[in-house]
Amino acid sequence: MICFQNISGDCLSGRVHSPVGFKPVVISDPDFLNGEEDVFCRLLDAGVFRLHLRKPFAGIKELSCLIEKIPQRYYSRISLHDHHSLALKYGLGGIHLNSRTPALPEGLLSSEAFHSREKPKSLETLISQENLQTSDSFLSQENLHVYDGLPYRRLSISRSCHSLEEIIRYRSTADYLFLSPVFDSVSKHGYPSGFSSEDLIRARDCGIIDSHVFALSGVTPERIPLLQKLGFGGCAVLGHIWEPFKRNGYIPVEELVSCTITY
Repeated sequence: MICFQNISGDCLSGRVHSPVGFKPVVISDPDFLNGEEDVFCRLLDAGVFRLHLRKPFAGIKELSCLIEKIPQRYYSRISLHDHHSLALKYGLGGIHLNSRTPALPEGLLSSEAFHSREKPKSLETLISQENLQTSDSFLSQENLHVYDGLPYRRLSISRSCHSLEEIIRYRSTADYLFLSPVFDSVSKHGYPSGFSSEDLIRARDCGIIDSHVFALSGVTPERIPLLQKLGFGGCAVLGHIWEPFKRNGYIPVEELVSCTITY
């Protein structure tokens, strides 16, 4: 656990790190759902920043078939949680790292891509930086790289984190990070929030939570203004979208997007 007792008063001044363009992300249901490819398109058309395809039980052929049902114009805004080689095959926008796939395939992304962000050596180092900033231009870099002898645009890299320590550890190696569980989960019963409001406020004021950190778990439109005040750069939504879709085919996309800042 991170201890905030020794953090200076200046760090906890209460200032708000407002994100420049709050970015909503939608994660697919882990199961294959009839008509979900049409929902993906609707979500992206409505203004969702990125779609994360997470099908942990799917084989590579099943996932390929799903990707091929999605029009290619959306590919640059899709990230894969599994079978990362398909991101190169189909020219998708990014890959996501987690406990199942914690590392990039060797040689997939050269280290030069991450030189624009400095990794803090410790929480104390992070806090001691008076004007901690991260460049949003990092999110839009389009560096060319080579993998398996073929050139490709640098993929967007994201990662799941379940503690503030992991946010600090991985912030230099990803374009954005998911922090969970921020609220009690909508889709996972008995999966409560892992952070107190005090911890999140202090993490914001110390620059741990910034525009590159997206809140995950229990996110609903009503909670987005709070997440913005806490300094999150975006949110990742799963249960709020897919639970009503599985019950009655309803997609609450307008409520989600209308609560975010236009980017």
